[in-house]
Amino acid sequence: MIFAVIRTILFAAIIVIALSIQPLCAEEPAPSGKQPQAPTPKLKITETPLGIDRRETREWLLVSPDLRHVAYSAEQNDKFVVIVDGVKGKEYERVMPGVPQVNESGVYQAYAEHGPVFSPDSKHTAYVGKRGGKLVAVVNGTEGKEYDDIKDCAILFSPDSKRVAYQARRGDKWVVVVDEAEGKEYDEVSALAFSPNSTRTAYQARHGNKGVVVVDGIEGKEYDNVSRLAFSPDSKRIACVALRGERCVVVVDGNESKEYDDLAEPGVIFSPDSKRFAYATKIGNKWLAVIDGVEGKEWDSIGRSGLIFSPDSSRAAYAARHGDQMRVVISDTEGKEYDGIGADIRFSPNSKRVAYEAKHDDKWCVVVDGTEGDEYDGIGEGSLIFSNDSKRLAYVAGHEEEMFVVVDRVKEKGYDGILEGSLSFSPDSTRVAYLAGRGKNMLSSRA
Repeated sequence: MIFAVIRTILFAAIIVIALSIQPLCAEEPAPSGKQPQAPTPKLKITETPLGIDRRETREWLLVSPDLRHVAYSAEQNDKFVVIVDGVKGKEYERVMPGVPQVNESGVYQAYAEHGPVFSPDSKHTAYVGKRGGKLVAVVNGTEGKEYDDIKDCAILFSPDSKRVAYQARRGDKWVVVVDEAEGKEYDEVSALAFSPNSTRTAYQARHGNKGVVVVDGIEGKEYDNVSRLAFSPDSKRIACVALRGERCVVVVDGNESKEYDDLAEPGVIFSPDSKRFAYATKIGNKWLAVIDGVEGKEWDSIGRSGLIFSPDSSRAAYAARHGDQMRVVISDTEGKEYDGIGADIRFSPNSKRVAYEAKHDDKWCVVVDGTEGDEYDGIGEGSLIFSNDSKRLAYVAGHEEEMFVVVDRVKEKGYDGILEGSLSFSPDSTRVAYLAGRGKNMLSSRA
């Protein structure tokens, strides 16, 4: 199996990282004949009143991304307020809980699960308040217009934190509000997103039984339905999947592909340089990769890792299954067959190397540049990492009840668990660090 590395005590780890202990006292000369003593470290503390009153009922506490600000919603005398760094906002019947908003790659866009949300740069706050049966978006303490509903009670900040958008309903019509300006009314709106450079917006809309993509306020062609919007990294290109009857087409920059029977998640991906695109699609009962509009070989299925581009955008890779066997395909070159391929296919930073997890019988190994490593009971899912200089590789593996890190094919000391996402190389690629657990203790390990 693929091991899921432990996730516990993540909050505690974040708190430890946030603390900064500095030697604030100068080192005094040691008496003659004695070893000099190290300066006593002192913790520099800055206090910020939170305005917390014992008579208040706090719903939850939110810390800003830069760890410098705190916000929470609280109940006072049957009313709710949001308190940011000790400053109370207006009273509402309710501060609305929302739904976490991320794009299809899982990247942060907005988060308002319990009320207030900070912008990515931590300088702004937003939340949805309820008063008299109406909802209002409150940004930096300033209310927007009243609406009957705000979709998912979620407010979206742009990546640069300078813009705000949300989806709102008045009566039976929905609008998208961007920087306080309402767009055209539709029967339904969804999938609102800013471009990576924050200058553009896009969303899906329906009027009647037709769907359109709206980019920067301009409607595209009508289809029976549209989904899976994607901006390119440079923000200049946009793609979506459109439904026409029972079949779908891929639309990139307004240009349609041929019709297909289905399209795999997440839809279209762009290369890092934004010049190329790829997707996995289905014809009949076969799946194939389409890269830059060119169809590849047919397979029984495409692996759950999907398609990925190398950092320099020159190569694309994916896992594919034929019968009971799977293999990795890199730029049309097929690798060795295995019983299974894991979810990780990783290119090195210089794009010259590739690593992935492969299964043979009941054992797993990591294949690097076509060479198999030692076999283990499992490989930590998502743990494969190359060093910055692309010369080294590390990952988490497991055997029986023990977990350990493997660096350059050398197995390190075993632990009861290793914290997910903690494995990393130093910037100069010479050292490895991770958080590991033994019994009830959590240890920081370096190599």
